Amino acid sequence: MNKGLITTREVKDKSSFAPDQPLTRAEAAVALVRALDLKKDRRSSNQISFSDVSEHWAKDEIEIAAQHGIITGRNDDTFAPNDPVSREEMSVMLDRLFSINNRNNILASRSSTFASESNMKVSYKDVNKDICNWSYDSIIRMSQQGIITGSPDGYFKPKDKITRAEAATLLYRLLEG
Repeated sequence: MNKGLITTREVKDKSSFAPDQPLTRAEAAVALVRALDLKKDRRSSNQISFSDVSEHWAKDEIEIAAQHGIITGRNDDTFAPNDPVSREEMSVMLDRLFSINNRNNILASRSSTFASESNMKVSYKDVNKDICNWSYDSIIRMSQQGIITGSPDGYFKPKDKITRAEAATLLYRLLEG
């Protein structure tokens, strides 16, 4: 694995970006932590660990992302680091970055744009408060920002898995704002 924002996968003794492969929860945590250069706050009482990451290659970044509130685990004290990330999950993670930004001013160029664009009307045929009750607000906010978008036919496809290439595009949009 490299130290880039999106890690590579080992394929027959060579590193490969594997752009069409689904992004895993561990890879998402690594990409977001590295993109914002987040560090573990050893003074914080908010030290989070999951029962299934103690030997995982991304353990440190997963714990940092959890400590900063970007990611959460499952209901059974696990993180499921190798599970793929859905479009709605990624929307929520990215939305949480704006919460961090409000505390730390990490995304300064984006925060000024956020206020002016947040009134833009966004709707999708497959996203409403009943279908996406836990992710609806995040999907709408990130769509208003132009960070994550739906398809031209008006669908967002919240349950679809996000690819590594899509994740790289989202990080670019987020950071280059």
